[in-house]
Parts: sequence; structure tokens; C-alpha cells
Amino acid sequence: MDNVLQALRLRTKEMHMSLHEHPLLVSCQKGEMNRVEYVQLLKAFYSPWKLITPAISSFPIDSLKENLKQRSEAIRNDLLALEISVDSKDKSKNEDYTPGELLGISYVIIGSSMGASVLSENIKKSLGINIPVSYLSMSPKLAGWPTLSSALRELKHEDYPKASEAAVKIFKLIDAELTN
Repeated sequence: MDNVLQALRLRTKEMHMSLHEHPLLVSCQKGEMNRVEYVQLLKAFYSPWKLITPAISSFPIDSLKENLKQRSEAIRNDLLALEISVDSKDKSKNEDYTPGELLGISYVIIGSSMGASVLSENIKKSLGINIPVSYLSMSPKLAGWPTLSSALRELKHEDYPKASEAAVKIFKLIDAELTN
């Protein structure tokens, strides 16, 4: 393993595949998701944002800070439009993250944009066109995936040992939130 992207892919491959088989996501993929399930899905995807949003100013890739802010605002606004209260930040989780941890978290939350556009179309079919899907409908390019993946290819894995560990924690967090 030479670069951070390879390490992240290798370490999270099984968790990523398992997440695609989660009953809530399967319901969405089949176009059978109801409003309660959609709220649960968004809240699960919002859980890592509560962790990273306060740390965006410390993000190690300057060119991605604006993408992260926009994506964070999109999910927050979707939840608010659904009349779900959201904390501006979760003080109990307010930590100082290493650059590697921030990269690992962002790998999951930005990387999710690649499959999210399909989910957003299925949600609109299931729940109607007026359902707020700005977070899920954000393209990978707008979310920052090309920039992030390019940067991760350039970074040596041994320089960011906590990246994979942080990504695993985020996958576990999302899975736990989807299941609750």
C-alpha cells in the first residue's frame, strides 16, 4: 500500500459493501422508501457531519473546504426542511482531529456522493418531487470527490496512519445510526 486512497479502499471495502446491503438502503434502492426511513437515512448520514463540520477550517486540503461547507449545509438544510431539529454542533463530539483522521472521515462522507445521486432519484420516485434531496443529489464533482481522490493518491499512507482507522469508525457510526 503506497497511498492513502489505496489504504482506505482496502481497509473499508467490506464495510462499504455491507452498507449497500443494509435493509434501509435496499429499501431505497428498490424505490420503496417511506418518509420515516428517509429521515432515518439522512440522520445517519448527518452523524459524521456533526463531527467534521466544526473542524472544516482545519481540513488539510484547502481546496476542499468550500465543498465540505456546501455539503454540510445541504444535509443540514434537508433535515430542517423535513422539520428535524439539528444541532449546530455536537459539543460532546467536538474533538481535535489529526489531518489523517480528517482525510479518513472525508473519504467516507465525500465518497458517498458517488452513489447518492441514484438514491436521490429513487427517493423522489418514492416520496415525490417536493422531498428535499439537495444533499443526496449533489454530484461527486460538486461534493469534491475528484479533488479528494486525486490528493489521496498523492499522499503516502505511512504519513497518515489514522486515516483508515477514522474511515472505519465513520462507516460503523453510519451503520449504527441506520440500524437504530
